[in-house]
Amino acid sequence: MHQRLISLGKSALLFFALSAFLSSCGLLYKDVELHGVKSAHVKRVTSKFVELDLMVEISNPNKYEIRIVDSDLEAFADTMRIGRANITKEIVIPPESSGEYHCPVRANFDSGFANNLGAFVRLALNGPVEIDVKGEITGKALFLTRTISIDIREEFEF
Repeated sequence: MHQRLISLGKSALLFFALSAFLSSCGLLYKDVELHGVKSAHVKRVTSKFVELDLMVEISNPNKYEIRIVDSDLEAFADTMRIGRANITKEIVIPPESSGEYHCPVRANFDSGFANNLGAFVRLALNGPVEIDVKGEITGKALFLTRTISIDIREEFEF
């Protein structure tokens, strides 16, 4: 029993020492902040999908680069569900930086939205449209992978 307590104490000490070391080296993860979408341009529209070029403002407070490597998103225009959306190109955010980054997105239309594409065009021509994007984005840094949930709501003029 006494041997087990000593072993447990050594494990706890090692954990705290490793945590302190990683923290002092800046290797512990700090949340990357998405400040919003600064601009959106429609690149291509078909009856099945839309491709957008977004400029997003992101801050990375970490001492290492973050790579956004995957996404699984749902997009809505006002109350209409557009469909599934994905970031189509890896985004690299340099260490300890804040800036605007190019974020190409492709949204595949749900059949219900594709049938109402005319209604969406009329809505977009009448003024700003509230776009809501919800889902998950996966980023990698060093040997770590982290998936975060997002819920972004912005108004756009088309």
